[in-house]
Amino acid sequence: MQQHHYLYEDIDITNQTPFFVFYCSDCLRVLRTHLEMVPPAIVSAGFKNQCPTCSAKLESTLACRSMQIPEKWHLPFEHPRKNNVKRQRPMFQSASSLLGFTFNFTPLDKLIGCFELGSLAVFTGRYAGAASELLCLRAQLPIDEGGLDSSVIFIDGGNCSDPYLFSSYAKQYGVQPERSLKNVVTSRAFTVHQLAGLIIRELPKAIDEYGSKLIVISDLLNLFSDPQIHREEAKIIIRKISETLKQLCSRNVITIVTLTTVTPYSPMVTSRADLVLSLTENHSRIHGSLLKHPSRRNASSQFPLHELLRPPRIWRER
Repeated sequence: MQQHHYLYEDIDITNQTPFFVFYCSDCLRVLRTHLEMVPPAIVSAGFKNQCPTCSAKLESTLACRSMQIPEKWHLPFEHPRKNNVKRQRPMFQSASSLLGFTFNFTPLDKLIGCFELGSLAVFTGRYAGAASELLCLRAQLPIDEGGLDSSVIFIDGGNCSDPYLFSSYAKQYGVQPERSLKNVVTSRAFTVHQLAGLIIRELPKAIDEYGSKLIVISDLLNLFSDPQIHREEAKIIIRKISETLKQLCSRNVITIVTLTTVTPYSPMVTSRADLVLSLTENHSRIHGSLLKHPSRRNASSQFPLHELLRPPRIWRER
């Protein structure tokens, strides 16, 4: 009888070659390991779309990591043999059949799945910034390792970027922090008019210049909490910014906006978003709530704060 293995096992690495490890995100059972990436739909079909341990539907729980594994984990991969006809690869494939850009952090990936190119996502709550810093690092990874193979444009609207947290993420992924920081093009604004100018006029030109696939605008509404700014003027500026952010979707980039500062203007931004994720703290645990998504129902998840700040290091040394 074949022994089952799980991600939470205390493993002794014997094979230095990274494998793609397919597993059920509900029970963490390892289902298949493979040296090369294969479509998740093939793995799912091999198990008739059901985890043999917890019976979860693999169409929603199948996950993959690139990691070094012990020899005993190497599970021979076989394609399901429905017939012997060699099918031509379809011109288009559904997003669910491919591994896309994710947090690679199960509690959040179960909520939102993959980020789609050409989408606008808004993170709210105290730990929205930490989540965006993690994506800034992951976007730089090669595509075959779950990244975008891209630089990042980061507009700091609240002077809240955290290079120490970013460097910590880089070290956990085996990436040199100094080199990763150079791949983040950062601009700061100190007035609402500077912020509007950066987003409306400069950001489209920067995307063309750097070819970045991920745009992060942190604490977008922080500067609008200034009592000296008239409410109607603030609304006009925010409306123009929101229109520009939505227009960026046509450039095939992922735009992440964080709203950490609580203001009455938040609905003006979230109403334009394709995805809204809330990340709040509750007794040293993070409460993640999916508030808006183009295809998923609202849902929530809780996990310890330290798991977000120190996610498992799974990528190869660089």
